[in-house]
Amino acid sequence: MKKKVAINIGEICDAMENNSLKIRRFLNLETGEVITVSDFGNEFDDENVSDKIDEEPERYKPIPFISSWEAYQNMENFIYTVIDEKLKGELNRAINGKGAFRRFKDVLIEIALFGSLATSKKRIAKDIDLMVFTENTDCIDKLAMCHRKVLGKFHSSPDVFVFTKDRQFLGNVCHRRECPSQSVDCQVHGCGEIKYIEKRQGFTFNERNIFKNKPRVLWLNPRYEASISDGWFNRLQEDLRLKENKSL
Repeated sequence: MKKKVAINIGEICDAMENNSLKIRRFLNLETGEVITVSDFGNEFDDENVSDKIDEEPERYKPIPFISSWEAYQNMENFIYTVIDEKLKGELNRAINGKGAFRRFKDVLIEIALFGSLATSKKRIAKDIDLMVFTENTDCIDKLAMCHRKVLGKFHSSPDVFVFTKDRQFLGNVCHRRECPSQSVDCQVHGCGEIKYIEKRQGFTFNERNIFKNKPRVLWLNPRYEASISDGWFNRLQEDLRLKENKSL
């Protein structure tokens, strides 16, 4: 007779929404626990169970990934089934409002990883640097909130560089809850002109420093056929080759 196991449905739903290529979650069929395995290093695993999962695949069930887009579609499908027209209208306004996922996702174009984590062959890299391309700044407050949520979960805090689709550098996402705050860092010229975008004293953006190595695209908006970061890197590489050829 099979043993019944208590399962936390909410925890599994969270795992489905938060799985990624680098962070995977499994359901322990014997205990009902949700186990996390991360490619960022064993320190992020639950009791280093990576080897146990390989040794006992029948015990650990991979929790499938559900994208945010699929989650949004599920909400839309549910609302369609609501009979009460007033309630249906309120629900539609709720998911299509200022803070809705669709608005947030539509203005984001691309998220790419660069720096030591993008190029390191080690399981743990020195830093986590992200470049985010956006159509406008409507989503910056939501981006800042996401940034704050992941602080402390990695060896180093992710540093998020924000660009327009025309490759204009806007600044870095600020980790503070209030903008502006009383911090001396907020006194830097231009800091907070775009809420939650900080300017750093003495920092000048240099594209060649950013693109020393090819970035790794983590997400590309389906409406865009080509990666901006890939195209940017390839152009710089081509310029470098032309200069080298001229010097010969």
